[in-house]
Amino acid sequence: MMQLTIPPKRIVRVLKILVLGEGGVGKTSLIKTFVFEQPSMSLDQTLGAEFFVKTLDLGDEQLKLQLWDLAGQDHFKNMQVYDRFCQGAHGALLCFDLSDVETLFRLEQWIEYLNDETKVVVVGTKSDLVDVADNDEFIEEYIRDLRKRYPFIQTFHKTSIFSLHSVTKVFLELIDLCL
Repeated sequence: MMQLTIPPKRIVRVLKILVLGEGGVGKTSLIKTFVFEQPSMSLDQTLGAEFFVKTLDLGDEQLKLQLWDLAGQDHFKNMQVYDRFCQGAHGALLCFDLSDVETLFRLEQWIEYLNDETKVVVVGTKSDLVDVADNDEFIEEYIRDLRKRYPFIQTFHKTSIFSLHSVTKVFLELIDLCL
C-alpha cells in the first residue's frame, strides 16, 4: 500500500513595508531592484500608490512582503490618503536623494504618517551620483538628530541601484527589525 506523506504546513507571515519619500528620489527603482534582483531604473513617476509583492522562504516559514510605493509629489500628499495607506505598516524605508539635500529636509513630513510601532530605516539613494564624502558629516548629524526625536528610526544606509550597493541589505535589515 502506498503511503501518502503530507508535508508540514508552512507558516505564512505577511509584512507590510512602506517606501516613502519625495518624488524622484528613486523609491520605485529601489523596490524593483530588490524584487527583480537586478538593477531597475524607473523614470516614470508613481501615481498615487503602487504595490509589489516579494516572497521569501525562511526555512519552515514563508514571508510575503507587501511593498507599498507611495507617490511623493505634493498633490498626492494633499489628497489626504496616506494616513490610510500607512495604517498597519510593520516597517518603512524612508528615502531621500543624496544628490538633493532638500529631500533630506522633507523626511519629517513623511515621518508624520508613521506611528511609534513602525520600524524605520532611512535610505540615502543615488550614492553613485555624488561624492558622498562632501555631505557625509552633515547628513549623519541630521539623521542622528532625527533619531533622537523619533526613536523608532533604527538605522541609516546609502544605496545605489547601479552598483546594487546595500539595496538588498536595507530591505533585509528592515525585515529583521520587523520580525
